[in-house]
Amino acid sequence: MMKKILLLACLSTLLSAGTMDLPPAESWKKLGDGTRLETEGNIWRIQPGTGRENGIWSSHALTLSRAKYRVSFRYRLGGGVLHFIVKHGDNTYSLLEKRLPATGGEWKEFQAEMTEDRPGTHGSLWFLCPRPVEVTELNFERIPSEAEAALKRRLAPAPVEQREPETPETVPDLRDTFLIAQEWHSWFYADTTEKGGDAFFRVWGYQDGRSEYRNSSGPLWRRAGADLTYPYLGFYSAGNTEVIRWQLRCMKNSRLDGVLMQLYPDPESGRKFLNLEHFENCLKLARQEGFRLGIHDEIQFMPKSAKEISAFIERASSVLALAGKYPEAFLRRNEKILYQYEAWNLPYSAAEHQQIMEAVERKSGEKIYWMVSGPAEKMVQVEALGCLKLPANTWSHCRKETTRAYGTGGDRWEADSELPDDTLYWDKWRESLRKSKQLVAEANRKRKNKLEQAVWIYPGFNNAGRWSKLPEVMPDRSFDRDAFFLKAIRIAQQEVAPAIVNLSSWNDREEKTALEPSWSNENADPFASVRLLAKMKGARFTEPPLPPKEYVDPWMWSILYGIDRTPPRITGLRLHISEANMAVDAVDDLSGVDRIEVSAAPTAYVKLDGEEAAAFGCTFGAGADGTLKQDRFLPFTLTLPARPEGYGPLFLGIKYRAPEGAKITAVLRYPRNTEYGIFRSNGEKASSIPAGPVLHGMGASRWHAVKLHNFRSKPGSSGKIEIHLKLSGGAEAALEQLALYPEAIANETSRGFALPAAGKEFRTFVVGFPDKLLPRNFTGIPFALQAVDAEGNRSRLQFFDLTQEDMSSSLGGRSVECDGYFWR
Repeated sequence: MMKKILLLACLSTLLSAGTMDLPPAESWKKLGDGTRLETEGNIWRIQPGTGRENGIWSSHALTLSRAKYRVSFRYRLGGGVLHFIVKHGDNTYSLLEKRLPATGGEWKEFQAEMTEDRPGTHGSLWFLCPRPVEVTELNFERIPSEAEAALKRRLAPAPVEQREPETPETVPDLRDTFLIAQEWHSWFYADTTEKGGDAFFRVWGYQDGRSEYRNSSGPLWRRAGADLTYPYLGFYSAGNTEVIRWQLRCMKNSRLDGVLMQLYPDPESGRKFLNLEHFENCLKLARQEGFRLGIHDEIQFMPKSAKEISAFIERASSVLALAGKYPEAFLRRNEKILYQYEAWNLPYSAAEHQQIMEAVERKSGEKIYWMVSGPAEKMVQVEALGCLKLPANTWSHCRKETTRAYGTGGDRWEADSELPDDTLYWDKWRESLRKSKQLVAEANRKRKNKLEQAVWIYPGFNNAGRWSKLPEVMPDRSFDRDAFFLKAIRIAQQEVAPAIVNLSSWNDREEKTALEPSWSNENADPFASVRLLAKMKGARFTEPPLPPKEYVDPWMWSILYGIDRTPPRITGLRLHISEANMAVDAVDDLSGVDRIEVSAAPTAYVKLDGEEAAAFGCTFGAGADGTLKQDRFLPFTLTLPARPEGYGPLFLGIKYRAPEGAKITAVLRYPRNTEYGIFRSNGEKASSIPAGPVLHGMGASRWHAVKLHNFRSKPGSSGKIEIHLKLSGGAEAALEQLALYPEAIANETSRGFALPAAGKEFRTFVVGFPDKLLPRNFTGIPFALQAVDAEGNRSRLQFFDLTQEDMSSSLGGRSVECDGYFWR
């Protein structure tokens, strides 16, 4: 039997480069009468026959693409010459031809490289020899390009040296402790995923529209408030089913006994939860995954109307009604459903808390394990209370920046200096723990139903990104989060031995408390926190399988799946009025820019910088001639004619001129998709238009491209785009042109070729003007340029136009800086 050829270890499949599986010996064709191919182990022995050519060859042995390749083998030849050939396609020409000399009976190594410059073809291998020859260790492999090699270096996993102790005795032992995490937040939205996203918000923000991130700097996917970490799966919508499933598996594998979903009451009535539908979806998935979820009623920060006793009873009963459908998915303590809320700002007396708890149990028909953090002296009087949750380590450790004020909630104190000795924090933590333990013990001597105590542990805290005034932060935690976390739990065990350890939070990124797996410079391992939880429970954390990539932030595909979904960028343009070509600079730091496309055929455009306004492909109505005055709104309306296919996604190019330091604020209205968001209160339809662009003055005329997000007009209907502009910081500015182009442009006559370069990250392309005409044929017409990388990702459009002044400037050239993408 034929033995498989010995192959080298495959290169990274991440880069689609590696050793190819070659055909078995029995499939190779023989040349010359009587030629034989014998195999013994990994050695092929070719016995030539008679005829002008003797040897073996394999048709379509290789699958080739535009790339470099390396072939290697060892051979032993007693005399004569071995002729080795690699041919392209159907043997049309040779990629490699080598005449190898006799080895005198010794084994010798052969290695060579070749380049295939045509896409998608085959190759064949030939061994021609007049005398017997032996061949072994035949390998054929694709060589990663420089860009791929750079990508491989970037994506190589950093060596992870988990900082958890090696022996169980060095971490707190929580095997017999009820370990839960609160604040699984459900307000996050991101519309970047192919599936499971939500186009309502273009930001990572709240379900009800509030978002500090809307005004944050940086691209969409990095707006994360105080938290400079990044979710392991990238930004996601809270309603993304596959992300929810993956998070539940992480929770379960960390050995948490349960997680409390943060539920927000309707702020107007307080009689229902805004995201109840989402909670039900999570319960369904939790049941499938064998995990349990509890209730965290975030009534503390709601207005007075939501805190009415009757509202509380109705709201709580409505969510507990789901226990009838998903009984095994609810988190229970002592066979009772765990319901948690904070009572610091609630107007209820101890008797009213008791009234609420009894009424909810009667109405829902469920036994409830009430867990409350609030004024301790009052809450211990509530006989229905099952657990008092206090203290929190933020009370002892949290400092208001630039002050000597420490603590939050129920225990505030002032230090002698702004940065007191570290031991003072831990002394305060011990003091808080002892006070709370004594209070619970004294209360239990009088109570019929004995209270349990839960200690509230934060792994860190920083609300600097959310609140613009004086942030509160945990000192001594940024440089060794794990050590701080473990020390707080260890001291709590020593002082209290609590029945419950309540961790905060699963994914509150605004206060930088998330346990959710994240990319961070604080630990090379994104799963560090959940590994520690499992370790304290006497187990080992196992990473769950990744969700299907379509449900994951495309910016993370290169790291998680080895697929590039980051777009290239055009950075510069140079042209000469007597040349039919232009040079375009583009950059892509992953798969490399493949081509540049250019179009001079806009869907519609408007010129306002001539003697009279002119419109092409649309009708245009304006409230003025394009001149903008300080602090005055200038309205424009651009109407596209009806067409059978309708209109899809568009880019709007705005050419304007404003003084340096001035800015023009644009507000856009246009036909777009409207959707029912799954967490929308009352099921109303929601607009999907993001905030309009801000056009910064640079003195000279300048183009700015903005994507009309979610733009749609139905087949056979027209599309109207309303533009409102307002100038500030300058006396006068001007709107000069408007242009509309489809989201993806293509003009086969204008695709460019790349000039030779060291790698693919930065390349210059020579691009022909459409139909190879000279620039003067396009005077006044707005062009659109777009870069496309090797994975098919497209850049934002870059706009430019050629003026009469350009054409009359002798034979001078022109350089256009396309830096708006970075500068904004």
